[in-house]
Amino acid sequence: MKNHLVFLLSIALVAALAGCSAEKPSDTSDPKASAKWIAYCQKKAGKAKIPQERSHWLQEAYEHAQAMGDPLPGDVAKIPDLTCSISVMTEDLGTFKWSVAQGAQPGTHYNELVEIWDNGAEWRDITLDRHAKALPVFMDRAIDKYDTRFFTQHAEAFTATGFKVHSPLEKNAFNVKYCRFVADQIDDALQQNDAGKIEFLLDQMPRRTSVAVIDRQTEAYLRDAGDFVYGQQTNETLACKLVALGYDCNKIDLAALPFGPAFTEALRADPAYAVRALHLDEWMGPMSKTEAELLLTLPTDAWDALHKLHIEEAIERCLEIGESEAALQFVELRSARNPLNQGAYTELLNLALQYGDKPMIDFVFKNSGEVNIYNIDIGKLANNQELFETFAPKILANIYQTMDVHPRKDGTTLGRIKQAFASKNEKAGLFLVQKYNLSKAWVGVTEGQTLLMDVCEAGNLEAARYLIEQRGEEIHATTGYSELQITIFGSSRPTEGKLTPIFFAAKGGNSQLIKYLRSRGADINARSNFGTTPLMHAVSANHFDAAKTLIALKAHVNAQMNPSINQIDLREIGNYDEIATAYRRAKTNGNQAILDVLIEAGARP
Repeated sequence: MKNHLVFLLSIALVAALAGCSAEKPSDTSDPKASAKWIAYCQKKAGKAKIPQERSHWLQEAYEHAQAMGDPLPGDVAKIPDLTCSISVMTEDLGTFKWSVAQGAQPGTHYNELVEIWDNGAEWRDITLDRHAKALPVFMDRAIDKYDTRFFTQHAEAFTATGFKVHSPLEKNAFNVKYCRFVADQIDDALQQNDAGKIEFLLDQMPRRTSVAVIDRQTEAYLRDAGDFVYGQQTNETLACKLVALGYDCNKIDLAALPFGPAFTEALRADPAYAVRALHLDEWMGPMSKTEAELLLTLPTDAWDALHKLHIEEAIERCLEIGESEAALQFVELRSARNPLNQGAYTELLNLALQYGDKPMIDFVFKNSGEVNIYNIDIGKLANNQELFETFAPKILANIYQTMDVHPRKDGTTLGRIKQAFASKNEKAGLFLVQKYNLSKAWVGVTEGQTLLMDVCEAGNLEAARYLIEQRGEEIHATTGYSELQITIFGSSRPTEGKLTPIFFAAKGGNSQLIKYLRSRGADINARSNFGTTPLMHAVSANHFDAAKTLIALKAHVNAQMNPSINQIDLREIGNYDEIATAYRRAKTNGNQAILDVLIEAGARP
């Protein structure tokens, strides 16, 4: 319809021009004649009923005035801008080009820019070359029309403007639809697994801090982009760009990412993003060493914002990696939120003892008043020989005859004492067996399991040697068992039983202890009530060195459990077909290293 109107206007213009009888001066050097002609053209333009006719006379006036060489009169100088506006309205591309060539600024008004957009790509290109401020309006129109071609051509130029918008546009509303437009394209690129396009589009996103609000779908697509970049790519530059943008993403595992220090530095540069991306404020389960190290580099005011942070976990990880000062800072943060009570101090002391952290131990004793030593984890206390020998006599002054590990107000239990034998510090276990004769009480409470057996399972060679050589513990003692019984009320499962100390040493995995027991006459190929061997127990516990040692000591690699127990319910120890031999146990566990050693020694499937 609009083109038809233009055609009719053109016909009318031709007719109007044909009726014009004025003559154009041939000599522009005659100022009076030229001025008269210019005035005549302007008069004709003013009386023109057709826009294109008006443009014609205005152009005629302007060109004649230019040919005179004198400065243009004010009203004539404005002609290109006037004809430009007329050309936009009439879709007269020729006049539009002429106007711009004469210096007109197309689209100085928002509505005119919208019309220029509607007139087509060539109009837009001419306008952008002359008038860069038109870009925000055109970008707005491109988004409304979902014109991805225009966006792709001009996105970088628009990004370079800082995502500025034309004054009639509402910035927040524009940002919402702009981000959604880019996010929609990111989603398309994700479907195509197009990493290059994703990178380009991320470059066109404004930083999250500069955007007041985004819609939920945009947020979801950007989370998907985060999963793609962090989960499937090795492009560290792209990952750093994602961090710089600052949009929320699903939890990332920093320790598992294939990125180098540049990515870590990017996280440090934006602590708020690091907290959100790593979910530092919602830790559930162990904190990785990498996460802890990053956390320690963040400013302490970032720590203050972590109201849901599992501070106890942060403290433990800091102690584990030897960051005593950081651990104490976290203690201070925790104390500021909730003053430490005796229970909290006890927890801190247990952690400090577990990791041998002297500054934290000193902190607890200095600030806690009197520590309740009966609540101390004896196994962790055993890591510090000096403190163990200081407190053990008082703790063990009253020993409860039970294997439970619950604290007592005035003493301890055999179960808590057992934990000390598993300490890396074997001297603590040796101290116990030297100072306290626990063997008789041990057998009574465990109904036949000797102290030596538990010491062997804990892997404490020094304590085991003392018990054998000084206390006369029997190296061939066996645990009790019950046979399968069938009555009118049903059947009862048997216990394994007939386990000697070397079985427990195999479970514990201390190769030196296994060699020592063998040197004292222990039977490497002893059989339990079920027909298991020490080698089977070592394999089940995934102790590679212990299994290798037992094989070197001539353990039978093809020994098989008693076939008769295949009819027994073995839910507690596994399916018979999966545990009948050492080979099958290694295969069931998926331990290829042990499997290779067994095969080399002649084990059969």
